[in-house]
Amino acid sequence: MKWEDAPDILTPVDLSQILGVGKTVSESMYHQKTFPKIQGTSKLIADKEAVRYWCMGIDVETAIVKKIIEQIY
Repeated sequence: MKWEDAPDILTPVDLSQILGVGKTVSESMYHQKTFPKIQGTSKLIADKEAVRYWCMGIDVETAIVKKIIEQIY
């Protein structure tokens, strides 16, 4: 799957398909302290653009993630 084809909210399964890694690897990414996952839910989900920046090594501050979430919801 390409970034452009992915849903706006990513699960570990989506991320594993984008990156070409196993689900276990993508789930471990969601548990990293700096990973920009969406808080306040029991599901492992994250904003696609925030994850894309994170994968490129660009720091995604909490304020930016909150702003993205506000635009979605």
